[in-house]
Amino acid sequence: MKETCVISFGDSATYRISDIAAEGVELPKIEKEVKVFLKEKFPQLTALPYYSKMTVRKMKLEDALKYPEFSSNALDNIKKTLAAEIADARSIAELNLDAPYSDIN
Repeated sequence: MKETCVISFGDSATYRISDIAAEGVELPKIEKEVKVFLKEKFPQLTALPYYSKMTVRKMKLEDALKYPEFSSNALDNIKKTLAAEIADARSIAELNLDAPYSDIN
């Protein structure tokens, strides 16, 4: 039976997997690869649940067709997007710490 779903991580793009069984896509393997990448890229951060947790939504193929098909390029794009998101979030947090009157003690 065809099982169509869309996947995403954090605020990355959403991708379609049209037939999980036929394409041999292993969703846990994809999620693990992203987690390993983030752990290597940001070893000082102990937890990145928002960015490393894969969101999977099953849907009808007709509804899923508006999303691009998942591929190895998609995985590279997800990693690139997540790395940029985390770097941005860390920069903002650092700027907030350096703000005037941030040390109120």
